[in-house]
Amino acid sequence: MEPSAAPSWQPFIIDSVNCDPNKAAPLQVLRWEDADEYTLREWDFQTGEYKEVYNIDYFDGHVNAVAMWERADGNNYAIGSFGGNLSWFSKKKRINIGSLVYDTPNAGTVIGDDYYYARSPGKDEKNCGIYFVEDIAGEPRFETTSNLCISKSVYRGSVLDFVAANEDDADRYGTSSTYVDDNEAEGLYLFGLGEQHEVLIVKIEDKFPVAYAVVSSVIDWRSKEDDDEPSDDSGYGAGYSFVGPTEQRFFFTSNEGFGMFELQTPISVPDDCWNTGTNTDDHKECKDAPAATLTWMDASAVTNYNDGMNCPVTMVFGSA
Repeated sequence: MEPSAAPSWQPFIIDSVNCDPNKAAPLQVLRWEDADEYTLREWDFQTGEYKEVYNIDYFDGHVNAVAMWERADGNNYAIGSFGGNLSWFSKKKRINIGSLVYDTPNAGTVIGDDYYYARSPGKDEKNCGIYFVEDIAGEPRFETTSNLCISKSVYRGSVLDFVAANEDDADRYGTSSTYVDDNEAEGLYLFGLGEQHEVLIVKIEDKFPVAYAVVSSVIDWRSKEDDDEPSDDSGYGAGYSFVGPTEQRFFFTSNEGFGMFELQTPISVPDDCWNTGTNTDDHKECKDAPAATLTWMDASAVTNYNDGMNCPVTMVFGSA
């Protein structure tokens, strides 16, 4: 019998991102040094600088909430908000998919074939919801209802990006590890950081964000001298999630140039720490949970008007 042929994949509607499985590539779309034009840049772990990959010279509006989608054939494609329109994008062009709830979302990630986004959750209660777009590479469905509101009183400032944590090893993005210790198996979550590095954990069920918790964190500065440890607040505008054979690892970079940090898991969340619903009067930070740990990995440059993404399946830099 002749061996069966490998599946034949049709070219996608946009050029793929060149992902090297042997090289971690934290990427940011940003206005470098407050330039008018956005660029895609790659973080250099040896210098902390962001090396230019290409200019986004075909669009002059707001670009943010970017993420990476991996097709089942292993190719990766960039997606994000261009002036409130969800778009595939590459060096040459963008392809509009449809309009988002927010004109200027600034936090975005992909879970499987679904795109999740928000606008500075925690900043105010006008833009407090987290929304999603289902089946982004097929027949996209734009969910316009949010049943969860993030309170402005549970952490300092706002969350500027988030990453997905998937405990379901049956999913191509999931692994068998536990990332949130909440007495539930195979959970699906979003992680983000407040401006005093508080950790936002959002629980997702049946695609909808249904609950959230906020726990404090401590920073392990490793080899830094005490005098070099920043004490000011910072937004964390770029998040990255790398998928290995048995676990995911989660990283954030500071907009103030404090560095690249790894969020250590699992994070313990007691049952009474989950906040639900859109009425935030009773929402609170979790005081009963042990603090999470952020490990300083290396230096990072100052950034603004930025958002992070990465090729998900790569060798991860450094070690915790």
